[in-house]
Amino acid sequence: MCSILEITGKVGRVGAPVVDNRYRGQGIDIRLLAELETRAHAAGSPLLEIRDQR
Repeated sequence: MCSILEITGKVGRVGAPVVDNRYRGQGIDIRLLAELETRAHAAGSPLLEIRDQR
C-alpha cells in the first residue's frame, strides 16, 4: 500500500510503500514505485519524493 500525498509542479510526493509480509520478497515495492514514478512524470513532475511513514 502507498498513498499519493500530492503531485505539484516539479515534485511528486508519496508515502513510503508498505507491502504485506505475505508478499514481501517479490519485488512488489519496486514495481509500485516504478508505476508511481511513471504517473508522476506523466503529470509533469520529474522528481518523486518518498516520505517515511514513521
